[in-house]
Amino acid sequence: MLTQLIKKMLAGDRQALAKLFSCLENDFSNIPLLMKKLHPYIGRAYCIGVTGPPGAGKSTLVDGLVQLIRGEGLTVGVL
Repeated sequence: MLTQLIKKMLAGDRQALAKLFSCLENDFSNIPLLMKKLHPYIGRAYCIGVTGPPGAGKSTLVDGLVQLIRGEGLTVGVL
């Protein structure tokens, strides 16, 4: 099932992406398989993690980063 969802997601199916997220949230053991399957498609993507206590300004920081990146004509995904 996971492999089919990955194929559909790579083809642009947003519903498959949503189902894939749910699948991974419910069973973390699928993450290594997902990473292995997606690695050839990553290209030059960056992954940034933002953590901190409530009220530290994480959302404000992420909003600012997204605006800067989008201003350069690039695409952004926020999870």
